[in-house]
Amino acid sequence: MASTWIVLLVTLVASVSPVRAGSSPLATALNSVPFLNKGTTQSSDSFHYELITPVGPGQKLIYLEAENVSCVHCVWSDGGKYYVAHPYLFKDNAGPPVNNTGKAGVYKGTTPASGMRSAVPLGGIGAGSMELRGDGTLHEWIIHNAGPGGAAKIQSYQDAFFAMSINGDKKALLTHPHIATTNLSSNDGVDFMTYQGSFPVSKLTPAPMQGQPEISLFGYSAFKINDRETTSRPAASFTLVVNNTQSVSADVEYMFQIPLKIESDQTRQGTPMTPPAPTSNSAACAKKCFSTGGCQSWVFTNDGGMCQLQTDAPLNKYNAGTSTGVVSEFTVNNSTQCLTLVRPGKGPMQGDISACVSSDATNAVFTYETHDDPSASFNNLKNNNNNNN
Repeated sequence: MASTWIVLLVTLVASVSPVRAGSSPLATALNSVPFLNKGTTQSSDSFHYELITPVGPGQKLIYLEAENVSCVHCVWSDGGKYYVAHPYLFKDNAGPPVNNTGKAGVYKGTTPASGMRSAVPLGGIGAGSMELRGDGTLHEWIIHNAGPGGAAKIQSYQDAFFAMSINGDKKALLTHPHIATTNLSSNDGVDFMTYQGSFPVSKLTPAPMQGQPEISLFGYSAFKINDRETTSRPAASFTLVVNNTQSVSADVEYMFQIPLKIESDQTRQGTPMTPPAPTSNSAACAKKCFSTGGCQSWVFTNDGGMCQLQTDAPLNKYNAGTSTGVVSEFTVNNSTQCLTLVRPGKGPMQGDISACVSSDATNAVFTYETHDDPSASFNNLKNNNNNNN
């Protein structure tokens, strides 16, 4: 397997036969989940942040999400400051300002669709989580040993997304791929996405492709009453359900890209090995750490292109303009169909991360790729070049 650093990609390729009643117990169970909320985000929607101001000392804003939390004792909203203004996501409004609350003032935007400001947390109870948002992006990462009692949460990993190909029609499951990724264009995404959430399940239904089977993406985690061990698994599952009502089989590819090697806008205040040295980019800095004996973590500064290697791997902390990571490498297990980011060590931010696949289709094929270029995987999907490398 080629050594590389940014992108972990898992693809499942299968031929999906026309649907038969009861043919997939998992799909039947997921499709039977009752949802009480629903919201649709359009690719033409645009968004901005505005400051929300509490109306008095009896009202707090701790439920609002700052870009990141950077200390172990901070509340989820910015430094434990309850009674100050905080940024909140709004959808751009083409008309005059709309008073959304009647109490806290007039805001320029309107309330975005359900699933945009927050979504169902996916992950075991007390074991960390992440959220699959209404535009297809993944947010609020604390499933990898972060959290309020530890390191800063990762608000989002740029270039983390799902994609699919059905009978040659290829789309990123994003409404705004030109914003959520490094190099994808707006044409690579879907026209709209409908979000529904009911703990512990999130559901995304993208705009249908003309003449193609209907698909839904479900995100969920284990939840079993009176079973603490099962319910506290630090894991989430993502299932693509294909409802093929056509008379012929459909060729389906399901891709999940997870760039967990590099934590953007984060830093680690560790013990320097040597003075910082010029490096081309964060991927090169990660490679340098991996090839240097004794290196446990690294920090790359965008302004100036300097790479700092460190002998320990302390908790990450939010810092705009830098990226960081711990020493790690990818391995693959074809028998279990798992691709694993191995992060050796016993520190709180070390430990392995795996992406594993399975399918109801007996002819499904598991492939994987790792790349320095975060757009390479989707380009390979578009060009039918998915190979194990």
